Amino acid sequence: MGSGRWVAGFCLGLLPATAAWGGGLEGRVGTELEYLGQSYFSEQQLTALDLGLPSDSGILIADTTRFHDDTWLPGQHLELGWRSSPERPVRLRVTSRTEGNRERFSQDLDVRGEVPAGVGGRWRFGASGAFRDDERSLIGHGDWRTALDGAREVALGPNGRGTLRLVWEHSRTRGDTTSYLYDYDLLRARLGAGAGAGWLPVWEGTVEGTWKRVPGDRPGGYGEVRAGGSWRKPDGAAHLDLDLRFREYAVPGVGRDVLSLEAGSGTRILERGAGSLSLRTRTTVSDYRGEDELYFDALEVEGHLPWQQPAGDWTLTAGPAGGLLVDLDRGGRDYVQGSVEGGLNRLVGAGGFVDLSAEAGYRDYRSGAADWIEIATLSTSVLRSDTWLFEVLGLADIPLGSRFTLNVLASSSWEIHVHESERVQVTYASLGIGRLF
Repeated sequence: MGSGRWVAGFCLGLLPATAAWGGGLEGRVGTELEYLGQSYFSEQQLTALDLGLPSDSGILIADTTRFHDDTWLPGQHLELGWRSSPERPVRLRVTSRTEGNRERFSQDLDVRGEVPAGVGGRWRFGASGAFRDDERSLIGHGDWRTALDGAREVALGPNGRGTLRLVWEHSRTRGDTTSYLYDYDLLRARLGAGAGAGWLPVWEGTVEGTWKRVPGDRPGGYGEVRAGGSWRKPDGAAHLDLDLRFREYAVPGVGRDVLSLEAGSGTRILERGAGSLSLRTRTTVSDYRGEDELYFDALEVEGHLPWQQPAGDWTLTAGPAGGLLVDLDRGGRDYVQGSVEGGLNRLVGAGGFVDLSAEAGYRDYRSGAADWIEIATLSTSVLRSDTWLFEVLGLADIPLGSRFTLNVLASSSWEIHVHESERVQVTYASLGIGRLF
């Protein structure tokens, strides 16, 4: 906690000191109420054979498990932001966010800047720090992360551009489980080139290398190479993106070495009045060097067919979606999934918005039988069986006059497993009121 207070004090002292650069300082202070509710129900019929007893004993036991937990966390947050005058050739932006409640404290500080470099080029740089102390977390009760990054942008012809970006991250935690998620040093380099503007199609290609090291040569460190590209029409009527990734872990035991290819596309196939129908697809092929119940070679295909229709101040989106997973290792983990998706969104006032979405679907495993997967390192399990899936999500940021804003986030998801009479529900909600100053 001491480190978090130091960061907050440093940030509060830094922001007013930048007044000499011109620009302006703004902030927001608010209070919020956070809710997390989880429920689990499972009912299983255990026969004499399941209990290791003679089959003719006729014993039948109904094993029922119920779990329910509610957590209400009132808290506060403080946001500060400063931006230099846009007339200055050297641009600087500083932002800070402090959050706290009775079980969690976090402090984030981010500094971004731009410096002119030659004709049509710029240097971009950034530094950030984040501190978190969480008494309820199972994977790291408190962590500290710092990051530095720099990028050079140059002009390539009349409509082209090239970029080089370097990123370094340093992260530590005082947690004692799965610490490889937080204890690491990471270096990333990215080279990109793109072209297109106005009525011309826009394309971009990138090559990226990442090296991650975990202290003490514990599992979790890896080297990774990625290459990707994207193309889109200026009017947004069609787009295509590709991503090729190869990751190799230094020490076996956490994750699996993998070669994967992901391709996505979107096409507007019908327009009627102000409404439009689009087809969006995403295909992923994964090839793991070592397979188990969690990591196995697979082909996954997703498709969405949304219709978008303006309705006054609102925009309505609705349509079917489908998915297919093919287990290339022939382990019987194939499934097909179908769902219906819908959403409503609109802009409110100056910078406010409301976004509502819902999805309902069914996942059908081709094996026709339930499959439990025990994950000992995380003390949990996953059930593969035919499942009804439901999810609702609501987001809102609504101005209340010129100074106050109302922030709402609510989501809830349900899993209803057909074969094992298992039901899982998770609900999260946050309600906050903030004031600009």
